[in-house]
Amino acid sequence: MDRVTRAQGVDGVPQWRVVGASVRGSGHEQSGAECQDAHAVDVTLGMMVVAVADGAGSARYAALGSAAAASAALDSVRAERALGLPQTESAWRDCLARVLDGARERLVQEAREHGAELREFATTLLVAVVTPELLVAAQVGDGAIVEFDDTTPPTALTRPERGEHVNETTFLTSEGAVEQAQYAFRAGAPRTLALFTDGLQRLALQMPHGTPHPPFFATLIDFMQERRGGAGRRRFPGGSSVSARVRERTDDDITLVWPPCRPQPRTRVIARCTRRVDRFDPATLKVIGSGGEGKVCEFPPDPSLVVKLFKEPTDEHRRKLSAMIKNPPADPTSERGHRSLAWPIELVVNDDGGEVLGYLMPRTAAGMRPLVDVYTPKRRHQVLAGFHYRYLSQTAGFGVRSTSFEGLRRRGC
Repeated sequence: MDRVTRAQGVDGVPQWRVVGASVRGSGHEQSGAECQDAHAVDVTLGMMVVAVADGAGSARYAALGSAAAASAALDSVRAERALGLPQTESAWRDCLARVLDGARERLVQEAREHGAELREFATTLLVAVVTPELLVAAQVGDGAIVEFDDTTPPTALTRPERGEHVNETTFLTSEGAVEQAQYAFRAGAPRTLALFTDGLQRLALQMPHGTPHPPFFATLIDFMQERRGGAGRRRFPGGSSVSARVRERTDDDITLVWPPCRPQPRTRVIARCTRRVDRFDPATLKVIGSGGEGKVCEFPPDPSLVVKLFKEPTDEHRRKLSAMIKNPPADPTSERGHRSLAWPIELVVNDDGGEVLGYLMPRTAAGMRPLVDVYTPKRRHQVLAGFHYRYLSQTAGFGVRSTSFEGLRRRGC
């Protein structure tokens, strides 16, 4: 199955825009095999993370391996960010090595769960982390990461690995893969970036040295300028409409993730609550937590509440939240100063147009842990090591008997 990604940071400065696609090659189309390439993108809080992976054609779980590695790389970067981002080139190299280690460990876990050998999840992995002040990258195996713009020649930050034999490469599952990885660091405002798997190497690079082929990147620049100027409706070059010329040059799966790294000017957004008179700029709020769906911020007008802001708000969010706000469950413990459920109480919308941005909800007491920390074994072992099965049984009983869950049932939720 082909996979296409379009992402835009809507909650911070700058507003990165990313377009990416993983497309099944003609060889896999003819055999009925699935696409073994994968990519993942995270755009949030002024930082962009992109991961691209190419599962080994000979590996039984190649598609699963590439998807798991790309996803795990993003998870590892989020964990590193929570501890504080590095400040030096050597510290960034160590950070990226831990990111690659984290992705490899995810493959080890997948192999264990499937009762398979690690080599059956073999995959390459390319990772780029971009902020307004720097660009860092790491690569294991084939593919490349290239930086380019319309004023200077394209520059390869990483290149395809050249082994002793043709078509030989190192995979993330190989011994010493992290130590043999390529690392790149460049301070200063980044240019436009392209990450791609080996399916595009013969078009994007001049082999065997792996130097960027300027006409290929000129095509991307033309596409970018047309989109900015509103001319035409050309499709993304790496998308499902890959040209016949590309198909003629390769039958391999193709992945191209292309973030134009010059940030779009941020249009100031003023948010308002649907019931209160409070108006505020979401970008100025203090972030106290973040996840895949969005971030949670302090709400200065009322410290007992917090604001949840979505990365990519949709109409479905509005419909779901409106139904929840209209049907709150009973929570008698709130009279004793304890909140047993952080339930949405009010929508937060754009003051100009009314599009939903997020919602207000009660702020839980310090030290409380979410239920996911209890019922997820891996997470429970990490943060609640002494929480044994007796406590699990008690938690389940309390959950069944709790007024919050009973309130939900009575409301038909």
